[in-house]
Amino acid sequence: MYFEYNRTSGVNGVCNIQEMTQARGRGRGRGRGRGRQARQEEVDGEAVGPQNRSLLVDFRNHVAVDIWNGMKRPLLKLHSHGRNLKKWSIAEANERLLMRVRSSRVILSAFVERWHSETNSFHFQFGEMTITLDDVPHLVGLQVEGLAVHTVDKTREECLAMVQRCLGVTADVAENKVTTNNRVAFEWLLKTFSEVVDGDSEERVDCCARAYLLYLLGSTLFADKTGTTVSVQFLTLLEDLGRVRDYAWGVGGLGHLYRQLG
Repeated sequence: MYFEYNRTSGVNGVCNIQEMTQARGRGRGRGRGRGRQARQEEVDGEAVGPQNRSLLVDFRNHVAVDIWNGMKRPLLKLHSHGRNLKKWSIAEANERLLMRVRSSRVILSAFVERWHSETNSFHFQFGEMTITLDDVPHLVGLQVEGLAVHTVDKTREECLAMVQRCLGVTADVAENKVTTNNRVAFEWLLKTFSEVVDGDSEERVDCCARAYLLYLLGSTLFADKTGTTVSVQFLTLLEDLGRVRDYAWGVGGLGHLYRQLG
């Protein structure tokens, strides 16, 4: 796994959570009324946390502050939903992808606690690390060259028309299944499009393929905290099945990861 190390920022922007926690533990029982700055200076005579906050302007809202103040953190919830793919009969072909995206809650929690959205990097005691485009093909096997993964916000009427066109459903079904924020349920996609038989028309097969790819994107690459629905905006990228392989899905996935971490 390759990370890019940024040597230019120095240690002033580094948030060392382990050191902060140890300092808080050593400071118990003495000098509790002297304030946070006094406790910080007890760590080998150096302040804990960022000494220069001109770059990390949002540090006051960072999880490191809660850890320093001794607040109990809730368990990190992982939003992968990759196991949903096993409900599809053709999902076995994606077992390689599922193996790549399986993660450890402990490791992910450690990285999330060290992520700063101002720099899009993980801050450690020795410097900064970030996930680059070079890492993406090695980690998830997705290409980073090709067409841009980009969608334009559409009105509800445009989204309903796209669902009818791409998934082959009637206007009434689209109106009933597409939510007010233009999303559809995983369960509906699974129930309606997961089975294809030999007698199905070519149009029906294409619609099922788009539904599966939509399900795949919402369950893995572009997973979010909803866990049960996916945006129909992605159908813009799936309408022409012949161009699906031409998109730089790795770039889109990395951008989505940055946004979710921030």
